[in-house]
Amino acid sequence: MFVQIHALFSKIKSMSWLAWLVVLTVVAAAVLRFYNLEDSQQFLGDQGRDSMVVSRIFTERDPVFIGPVTSIGNMYLGPLYYYFMLPFLWLSYPSPMGPIYAVAALGTLTVLMTYIVGKRIVGGRAAAIAAFFMAFSSTAVIHSRFSWNPNPAPLISLLMVYATSKAWEGRHRYWIAVATCFAVLIQLHYVALLSAGGAGIIWLLSLKEAKQKSEGWELLKSTLVAAGVVIASFLPLFLFDLKHDWLNVRAFLNLFVKEEAFVGTGSVDLGRTLSQLAIRFRRRLYLLMSDFLFGQPGSWRAAAAVITSVLSMLPLMLQRRKSDQYFKQYVVLMSYLLVGLIGITIYRQTIYNHYILYLLPVIALLLGLVFDKVLKINLLTSWAVLAFAIVFVVSNWPKMPLKDAGWKLSDISRTADAIAQRVTPGEKYNIVLLATSRDLYGQNYRYFLFTHKGKEPINPELEVEADTLFIINEEGVAGNVTDLPIYQIEIFPNKEPAEIFRVQNGPEITVLRN
Repeated sequence: MFVQIHALFSKIKSMSWLAWLVVLTVVAAAVLRFYNLEDSQQFLGDQGRDSMVVSRIFTERDPVFIGPVTSIGNMYLGPLYYYFMLPFLWLSYPSPMGPIYAVAALGTLTVLMTYIVGKRIVGGRAAAIAAFFMAFSSTAVIHSRFSWNPNPAPLISLLMVYATSKAWEGRHRYWIAVATCFAVLIQLHYVALLSAGGAGIIWLLSLKEAKQKSEGWELLKSTLVAAGVVIASFLPLFLFDLKHDWLNVRAFLNLFVKEEAFVGTGSVDLGRTLSQLAIRFRRRLYLLMSDFLFGQPGSWRAAAAVITSVLSMLPLMLQRRKSDQYFKQYVVLMSYLLVGLIGITIYRQTIYNHYILYLLPVIALLLGLVFDKVLKINLLTSWAVLAFAIVFVVSNWPKMPLKDAGWKLSDISRTADAIAQRVTPGEKYNIVLLATSRDLYGQNYRYFLFTHKGKEPINPELEVEADTLFIINEEGVAGNVTDLPIYQIEIFPNKEPAEIFRVQNGPEITVLRN
């Protein structure tokens, strides 16, 4: 026992400064992702809806074949994220904190894996720098502190990049791993379909080399299996569409044909379209770098981020040669980044952070390569990198969601309890939420009410059958809420309040009874 302890201390004493930096980075990442997690939660409509769907799987034995609906095109994702949530929600039920802790753990693991994977594809020091960026980026931290389907994307894309790199080295079976990661990513968010473009570029380069080495058949076999993995991942959605008049297929086609969501849709002016794309490409790059590095679009920090990135990458690109140890890995990373940038450039609507979470590890690893190169120039550039790191942390710190939320999970639960106390078992009642989230259905409250078996509200599709209506005035709307032009209120026959009560430190609730 004492010999083992002594050996452990000897290993710790012999750790290099780089190893200590990585350990401290991962510890800091864990603190930023777990600190005050429950009381800082923004448990909104999407989280309430997902928790309700997943809880039905184990409380009512009601399996699902589709996942959350997308904000782009009104399509359904695959159900994988719901089944990821399942064991964790089952463990914490009725509290929804289980999946939230699981996502925080994945976020911490992503930082560690950025170093482990990055060490193999860009070198130890570059990987440590990349892990530092992933640990302290407020965008990465924010999306590691609540349960939502896009949030695991950085870890999966990191593994996809690694598998792509290994596949290009001639280990063709890794294309199956690439396909598996891709199949997972597109069940988290459909914008991750762009990752297929990055992988496709490397596949073409790999095909060229495989032909030269007479390994074309091995590559083809792995590719066919990989294609089978992706096709199989669509089976639940295919069965759903088969039963629902091809709902997803029609929504996907409408996105391209009717909604004009992409630059150039319906346009015949090629010159004007290319000009629009060039301007939009610059803006998307600006957005991507500023959000990742400084947690906000706009301001001088964003401009500094773009300028620093471009100027630092230029000598890196000029000095890269095929004999360089990390040349192929550099090409892999740039393929994923450029295809992603082009994709979000063509898309003309607003781009939100969660659309491009899968690109965060790619950016981090590229920045790791850049700053590793800069560190090797001279002492002055080393101090410049240190200064940039300090500015990076200082800029991101105010955006960290570590403080108590104004309206906590426990407050939502208390409000749901107050409503449930006024409901008799089997009573048909509905709720309407007046809040800044504009979630009229109040899915976050519905989840907690659902946990009161026999007292859950009716399905919104049956709202005309409600005998009681609870209007939760979380937003603090002034005046008579029964006069608001909201469908659920307008169709309720009796507008005379049966009761008006206020939850302690919470919203006023108006009760209408028929």
